[in-house]
Amino acid sequence: MKTKGLVKNHICVAFTTCRAFFLIVLVWAAVLVSSELSSSIAVFIGLFCGVVSISVFSVSDSSGFIVYALTLPYSRRQIVSAQYIFSFLTALSAFAIVFASMMARGAVSGELSLETAAVGASVSFLAALLPSVIALPFIMRLGPEKGRLAYIVVVGGISALAATSFTITPEDLPLISRIIGAVSSNAFLLSAAVVAGACVLLLISYFAAAALFSGRDM
Repeated sequence: MKTKGLVKNHICVAFTTCRAFFLIVLVWAAVLVSSELSSSIAVFIGLFCGVVSISVFSVSDSSGFIVYALTLPYSRRQIVSAQYIFSFLTALSAFAIVFASMMARGAVSGELSLETAAVGASVSFLAALLPSVIALPFIMRLGPEKGRLAYIVVVGGISALAATSFTITPEDLPLISRIIGAVSSNAFLLSAAVVAGACVLLLISYFAAAALFSGRDM
């Protein structure tokens, strides 16, 4: 119940300080209904929802609310849990928005595809969780400002690693290629794999953030 109260506080902060992000998400959702660039827009919607999650914790930390919460009967683990639950809820929101928009586009065009909507929504779900997965452990440990800097460095490193991965051909990784081929042949299985993978990453990030936040001087 205590964690539920913290989650409600995050929701209130989001609607107070992140209204511009919500407006952008709604605009992109409207564009998605009439656009063919479904994958790119799904990623944009997910990333904006993910930024909301990071912004809410940064605002709460910078304003002194986190320090205040620690004077109340809240443990550090409950504070971390509430933030990750909120991140999961923002990702679910991205999933629902993209799924509804793509289904609406299919209804308008007469080419309704549940499989395509499921894949697009799962991609948006993953994109919404990535900012929290990468940034929150750093922000929990270092605070909003230093945490964002570490986040940028890590994202830059991941981008550089991803760029080098383009030189790897399927023949170099035959087993992985067969697994990917089997999963991608079924849209619903692919969607489930993406969502499950994102949740596993979020869980790993949660344990890392809890350990780092426990040693932070407030």
